[in-house]
Amino acid sequence: MELVQVLKMLIVVMGVAGSGKTTLGRALACAIDEEFWDADDFHLPSCKENMRIGRRLSSEDRRDWVNRILDRARGQIGGTVVLACSALKIETREKLGMAAGCSKLIFLRGAYNEIYPKLSERAQHYFSPALLKSQFEDLEEPDDALVLRCYQPLPTLVSLSLAHINGPK
Repeated sequence: MELVQVLKMLIVVMGVAGSGKTTLGRALACAIDEEFWDADDFHLPSCKENMRIGRRLSSEDRRDWVNRILDRARGQIGGTVVLACSALKIETREKLGMAAGCSKLIFLRGAYNEIYPKLSERAQHYFSPALLKSQFEDLEEPDDALVLRCYQPLPTLVSLSLAHINGPK
């Protein structure tokens, strides 16, 4: 069962680690008074440990991770969810149902040399900055998303995102 089959709307804020997905996702969910999910919360402890030590996730790890997100969605019939999720691969976005008309995709784009310093300062996060290069290598940029520069002020990002969400279906 795809996510969009059980939700009224799915809003995915995607990008590489450190691009501001969680910050924008939380602000956006607050602005529209809807639920926020951070895809990081769906990773198994063993996967978080692998990323902490700089080991990339396998395709199987990623599939299982997306399946856990889908499992949670099954209890959200008719609701709207803002999901902060790397969603770097087209396959992941397709599995989340991004091709369907009730989904919106927001891509936070930034350059490696802009994101790496910020990522390096996140002492409380499990993601190793050493993996950022591999995220850029894995990134398959969407052609069906609102593309925003990740270092715009948060109110600007929220405003542009709201216009996208409320625009044509």
